[in-house]
Amino acid sequence: MAERGGYDLMPELGYEPTNKYLPPRPRPTLTLDERVTGDSANDDLPLHGLLKWADRILAR
Repeated sequence: MAERGGYDLMPELGYEPTNKYLPPRPRPTLTLDERVTGDSANDDLPLHGLLKWADRILAR
């Protein structure tokens, strides 16, 4: 938690134990070529939602 900069939520209420807030992890940025061609380290991740549907339709 400390390495990501997390902190207590509403510490002024004095509750113990406290809930912690963790800021979002930094997202990797893709180059323009990677965005256009789809070449990236995330190619092994499953497709979700509309992309999964479109992949099924186009694969026919």
